[in-house]
Order: sequence, then C-alpha cells, then structure tokens
Amino acid sequence: EKALEARPEVVRAIVVAVDDQEFGKRPVAFVQLAPNAELNEAVLKEIIRQSLAGYKIPKRILLLPDEITSNSLKPDRQKLIELALRH
Repeated sequence: EKALEARPEVVRAIVVAVDDQEFGKRPVAFVQLAPNAELNEAVLKEIIRQSLAGYKIPKRILLLPDEITSNSLKPDRQKLIELALRH
C-alpha cells in the first residue's frame, strides 16, 4: 500500500491477499486514483517493481469501487477479496 500511495496520482491503496494455487496467497491491490490521473495497471506495476520484491508485486491492480470508499473509513476487506476473486 505504501509503495502505491507514494505516487501522487494514487489517493488511496488497499491490498488484500487472495488464494493462489501456485503460491498459496497473492496480493491484489485496489487503488483510488486522483482525478485526471492517467495511470494503468501495467504502469503502476512497473513503478512499484522498482521498490518491491517480485513476490510483493500485486497479481492485479484494480480500481477501488466507490461504494468501498464512501461507506466508511475502514474498508470491507472481505468484500474486496470477493471482488478480486471475480477478476
């Protein structure tokens, strides 16, 4: 989360662990981007690859759904895991 949030274009990042057949668990990140930010998943992965070990690079980087950010300060991580498994 800190590696993603270090970018000025990333307002908020939440990382959850999802089951993975090969590794047991893998991280999936959800990000809220600043208005007019023009970053995509590939660019974000490349940016954080410079500061994180390979196993810490999220399997996917998805946009954080509005309902997660607007409902409370504490995100529903279980709901994010369910969303991650669908992608």
